[in-house]
Formats: sequence, C-alpha cells, structure tokens
Amino acid sequence: MTTLEKKISAVAVIQTLMMGMLDAFTFIHFAGSFATAQTGNIVTFGVDIARGQYGQALIHVPVFIGFLFGAAVAQLVKNYFSNYDKRRQFQIYLLISAIFVTMTFFGYPFGYMVFLFMLGMFSSYELTMFSEMGGHQVNNGIMTGNIKNLGNNLANYLFKGNKDAGKKAFWYSTGLLAFIVGILIGGIVMQPLVQYVLLLVAVVNIVMTITFIN
Repeated sequence: MTTLEKKISAVAVIQTLMMGMLDAFTFIHFAGSFATAQTGNIVTFGVDIARGQYGQALIHVPVFIGFLFGAAVAQLVKNYFSNYDKRRQFQIYLLISAIFVTMTFFGYPFGYMVFLFMLGMFSSYELTMFSEMGGHQVNNGIMTGNIKNLGNNLANYLFKGNKDAGKKAFWYSTGLLAFIVGILIGGIVMQPLVQYVLLLVAVVNIVMTITFIN
C-alpha cells in the first residue's frame, strides 16, 4: 500500500471504532437509538408506535433525519471536490469531519432533538467518506454487509485459494473487530463518563486531522 492508502485505512479503522462507541452510547442513553444503524432505528420506532409509546418513538426520528441529511451533504462535498486529487480530497474530508463532530459536541446542551440530528448527520458523513480499508470498501458503521462479505471472501480464500479474497476478508474482519471494540469502550469503559464520549470522539477526530493532514 502507498503512504496515502495506509493513512486512509488507518482513519477508516479508527472511525469504525468511533462508530461502535457512538452506537453503544446512543443505544444506552437514547431509548435504543443507533447513531449509524438506521434499520435498527426504524424497527425500534415501529415497535414503540405499536406499543403506544409515542414519546419514546419520537426519539428515533431526529437521528434518522440527520442521517439522511448527512448523506446528502457528504455526496455534495464529494461532487464539489471530485476534480481534486485523492490526497487533497482526503485532507478536506478530514477537516470537515473534525468540524462536524465539534459542532455535534456543542449541540449537546441544546436538547436531544438537536443533538441526535447532528449526531446522525455526522455518522452518515463518516460512513460515506471513510469506508476504504486496504483499497477495499468496508462499511464502518453497519456490520450486516461486512459480515456477509467476510463469509463470502473467507470461502473463496479457503476453498479456492483466492489471495485477493483473503486480503478482503482481513479488512472486513478488521472493521468488524474495530466496531466491537468501540462498542465495548462506549458501553462499558465510558459508562461512568458518559458525558465525555462525544468529547473523546471529537478529540480523536481533531487529532487525526492534525496527524494525517500532511
């Protein structure tokens, strides 16, 4: 891998860990909501409506809308900077990521509706921009496809000797492991310090921006 590919992969792995941490954080403290897994939000929203828990169902709405909005913003950013070289794009995407997560952190005092909207927007941006590990596309927030692709590529590597499939399996498993570690950090280690979860994510993103911007 080139130096740039190594940086892109490192950021993707770290962001995957952060997404796991945020999912654990929102699930525990916002009525089973997820920062990244919108399928889960739709299911819990429907179940809450069916149970007549309308106030609780409302909690799942802002993160869903924010996620949708974040995907649109990410695509617009990609389109706008499409003529830049990959290194320059990476630098810009990192800088915007640091701005997004800082805005999200300062949105916390404005209530859960604003905070969850901004968190959904940030998560969607991250999933769109930082999904490349080792030159392969790995979803850094939704593990269903990664687990399926891991199984597919493991089969091709073990039974067909496909080395490229083996490399892909490595990166899918790396992403999966990073996500699980993030969940453990968000759900166990940071539990007594819940107010600092987003601060940690913001600091990590800022440090990555400073470290990998050159």
